[in-house]
Amino acid sequence: MLRCARWTLPALLCTGLIACGDDSQAGGETDGGSSSGTSNGPTPGSTNPTVGTSSSGGSTTLTTTTDPVDPDSTGPSDDTSTGGDPTGPDVPVVDCDDFPSSIDSDSLMAHLAQLQAIGDEHGNRSVGTPGFDASAEYVRARLASAGYDSAVDQDFEATVFEELSPTEFSSSAPIEQTYVLEDDFFTARYSGAGNVTAQVVPIDINLSGNNDNNSGCQPNDFDGFPAGAIALIQRGSCSFINKVNRAEQAGASGVILFNQGGNDNRLDAFLAGIDPDNTNNPPTVITSYAVGAALAQAGTVEATIDVDAVTEDRSTRNILVERVGTDPSQVVMFGAHLDSVAAGPGINDNGTGSMAMLAIAERLAQCDPARTVRFAWWGAEEIGLVGSRHYVDTLAESERESLMFYLNFDMIGSPNFVRFVHDGDGSRYGNAGAPGSDALELFFHEYFEALGLPVTEARFDGRSDYGPFLDADIPTGGLFTGAEGSKSNQEVELYGGEQGEPYDACYHLACDVDETIEVEEYTRVATSVATAVSRFGIEAVSYTHLTLPTSDL
Repeated sequence: MLRCARWTLPALLCTGLIACGDDSQAGGETDGGSSSGTSNGPTPGSTNPTVGTSSSGGSTTLTTTTDPVDPDSTGPSDDTSTGGDPTGPDVPVVDCDDFPSSIDSDSLMAHLAQLQAIGDEHGNRSVGTPGFDASAEYVRARLASAGYDSAVDQDFEATVFEELSPTEFSSSAPIEQTYVLEDDFFTARYSGAGNVTAQVVPIDINLSGNNDNNSGCQPNDFDGFPAGAIALIQRGSCSFINKVNRAEQAGASGVILFNQGGNDNRLDAFLAGIDPDNTNNPPTVITSYAVGAALAQAGTVEATIDVDAVTEDRSTRNILVERVGTDPSQVVMFGAHLDSVAAGPGINDNGTGSMAMLAIAERLAQCDPARTVRFAWWGAEEIGLVGSRHYVDTLAESERESLMFYLNFDMIGSPNFVRFVHDGDGSRYGNAGAPGSDALELFFHEYFEALGLPVTEARFDGRSDYGPFLDADIPTGGLFTGAEGSKSNQEVELYGGEQGEPYDACYHLACDVDETIEVEEYTRVATSVATAVSRFGIEAVSYTHLTLPTSDL
């Protein structure tokens, strides 16, 4: 039994997640079954949101209209339902007083199957491509079918890198090798295009000890560099942008960046970007430590890099929709990025987060929340949080004042999962969010503890779309289940799984498909998100510790 005395912020949650003095709990795991019936639109008496945009001084403002609602009701006036959308899963009739119970694994996985089909057709769902556009249209169509009169397309420009055909990379004697894309190497995002064959010249490389180095970071690293050669540069000390820019200025015809080595986390090839504003970037690849070290020790060796790609500004979008509450001056916000990397369909990263948002939004269309609940599907996360940053940067002052918090969900079905909650109070990693972020972390701790399940804090480092909210001092947080990091022995003791293996071995790879999803954990996390929507949106539990508008809800 959890008691009110455990809460450091009792006004926030004591009337919410756990009934004080009672062993009962709201929300929890689903059995994976589907509820009977379908509904794809608001029932009579429910709020019918119309969402549009207006601009003033560079700001984008959501405008909404609502039908009259009964302030004492948290749900529709009857349980009738309309026919299902022919594409994707049916939406069950929702008991708004037990909203989390409406989440089921079959619906979540059916949504992911639709994204998988889009990825299969288009190769990926990366921003600025037909795959992303098809993903966005699927979300919009489902929202319209659920009864949202319109969803906002918030357009913005993003610098997009697209490979038109697979990059080829090889070396000649004494190392005659044709390297394998996504195994031995990746094409650097924003690599220049071209086919170059030239001598490989190592730049201030260290292959001993812990492999600390300044390779390519100092201006004199390129003294005597033969113009037209391919620069071999080791990861470490400064950014890839600095390294490649210096190589380009020294006359390199191509660049091979390789992982640093020295520990297990810096051995593999990986995907990263270089300067999107440098129109003279040479053809550039990023290799494993083994490939780079072999080339560095080979003596005189030639390599060939053939990149067929384009970098250009393209118009893309975020999708925003909201369910207007009885107090529209208080807004709680939930979001996930919709785009994938170019390597594949991106089902865990981040089909899981974006489809959980969609399933929850579809169900919320049947309920009358006390607070306004806003959902976002971000574009261009994978190339630098571009969409979410655009949203935050263009928020009207009135919207910023009414926004109580933002919760982010990125990769929530990892096969070798750990249940990570962002360290909002800074108690583990020292980087706290704005006041209120601590309460969001606490909410998820207490939710999972009530189920007898562990939770582990994750660095609040701005790596996903909560970052712009963090920078803007807006309370934020969220959940994820792990990416490329290796699972520790302690984490195996808590969660099971494979020690020393990545949380998601297919992170940013073509194998990130729906068959790899840990379905039970995905459903469990999605249900926790639905519980947060219920507590803070439908029920509007007190959040008065924030210096935000308050109400008598």
